[in-house]
Amino acid sequence: MMESFKIRNEARVLLNNHWGTAVGTVFLMQLIYLGAAWLDDISLILSFIPVFIISGAIELGLAAFFINLAEKKDLIFEDAFSGFKNFIKALGVTFFWSLFFILWSLLLIIPGIIATIRYSQAYFILKDNPTISVLDTLKQSSEMMHGYKTDYFLLQLSFIGWAILCILSLGIGFLWLTPYIKTSNAIFYRELKKIRIEKESGKMIAQV
Repeated sequence: MMESFKIRNEARVLLNNHWGTAVGTVFLMQLIYLGAAWLDDISLILSFIPVFIISGAIELGLAAFFINLAEKKDLIFEDAFSGFKNFIKALGVTFFWSLFFILWSLLLIIPGIIATIRYSQAYFILKDNPTISVLDTLKQSSEMMHGYKTDYFLLQLSFIGWAILCILSLGIGFLWLTPYIKTSNAIFYRELKKIRIEKESGKMIAQV
């Protein structure tokens, strides 16, 4: 079991000397989203399409940025744009993730939420394995999250209080909350990856 408070505590420690870079990066990504949505004045559908198209690359870039922080590597601002180097696969992950969410949600909202959690590690996996296929990215995420979906849900739930305060601040607080959440999620993935490596090593030893 991964305890939410320990993950959040580590996230705050990691962010201590990097708040400026993290907040600035998130702010710039939000500006890109807003730029893509400028067609909102014309048509809601027309604004949704460009936002959807670039969202995968942005999320992949942010995954690269924050996993470097979680793994205590150099925090490079340009990494936030690295998702555009694998634009097509990032878009593919976004498309199939959204498709599976919609299909599961046709049953009930809870299966849709579970599907979202199941594929939550997809961008991290794609960052670590740029040559992997889109569907294998989602498959690996599902495998990694087996037995840990409740832990991930509780981690996200633990930020609700902060989210309410951010809403009361007219949304400004999200510039700090978003890096906090994304760093915590990167730590969660880092620990999942360790668990997977240990399991695979155990299987290899058992086979020998």
